[in-house]
Amino acid sequence: SLGYACSAKINGGEVGGDDHSDHNHRRRLLGASSSSAGEVIVHWTPGGVDLAAAGLSSDVAVSHGHVAFAVQAKVAAGHSVGLSFQETNSAMVPADAVIGWMGSDGSNGQVGSYRLAGYSASDVTPNNAGLPVYNTSVEATSSETVVKFTAAAHDIGKERVVANGGGVHSIGYAVSSSASKSYHDVTHGAVSLDLTTGKVTAVEAPGADQWRTHGLLMSIAFAAMAVGATSSLVAHTSLVPNSHMFNWHRFHYTTQAAASVIALVGLVLALDRDDADVTKPLDWSKGNADTVYKAHGAIGITVALIPVVQAMLGILR
Repeated sequence: SLGYACSAKINGGEVGGDDHSDHNHRRRLLGASSSSAGEVIVHWTPGGVDLAAAGLSSDVAVSHGHVAFAVQAKVAAGHSVGLSFQETNSAMVPADAVIGWMGSDGSNGQVGSYRLAGYSASDVTPNNAGLPVYNTSVEATSSETVVKFTAAAHDIGKERVVANGGGVHSIGYAVSSSASKSYHDVTHGAVSLDLTTGKVTAVEAPGADQWRTHGLLMSIAFAAMAVGATSSLVAHTSLVPNSHMFNWHRFHYTTQAAASVIALVGLVLALDRDDADVTKPLDWSKGNADTVYKAHGAIGITVALIPVVQAMLGILR
């Protein structure tokens, strides 16, 4: 637990439950997580809380109204580690974030508070007045990086540290292979973390239903296109008598036209999004970030438009 009162692994979805009556359960829930590689663990100690009454202890002294944090990234490739307090569940922005890293030579450690207003570097404001941090430090070994800081409860959202406080409990984590403020190319995500119970709950990304619908429509469109193309091939073989040729061609036209319409609807669903992280499938400004995602966007748009062009060529021939 690194000497903190509470700990929770935040990159593994659902962790534990909310049974407050089971003291042993709470000890397991709030105790240190396992040490397998690839974990991101948040440790914290709330100030002004009777830890002994909860059967907890802390080696970290924290003043009333503040919370001390340590973000432990057990990732060998991770050099920069960030924790953000999100204003909307599972939405990276807007948010207040703390990012820390150690220089490649093991020196020049830095920890800073940033305001995340957008997804480009120009939207990340350092020296964030909305989240002053204290007692900052960063430690790094060949297998993990630990970023420590203390913040006022009202700056991270007082509802996060009040039992049954409601509100947004979503926090984001990000690990980068670069020893600087850079894109999280190693791992990133968001969970709902209740700092009063230690309960970690997976949160669904905004627009997940829209993405699922997009995937379903595109799958149907490609399947219909394949069926239509096959019907055209079969129609030109000896298997189909001349008297049935018209019906086979009509089936081909119908499936191709339907597939084109469905593909266009699916494409619109993918592009018609409010959050900037997904409205730019061809945005290469993030360097090597999310290469698979960007490739999917580029290939997807091309493939979605090809059936439309193909159908138009068939109509106009």
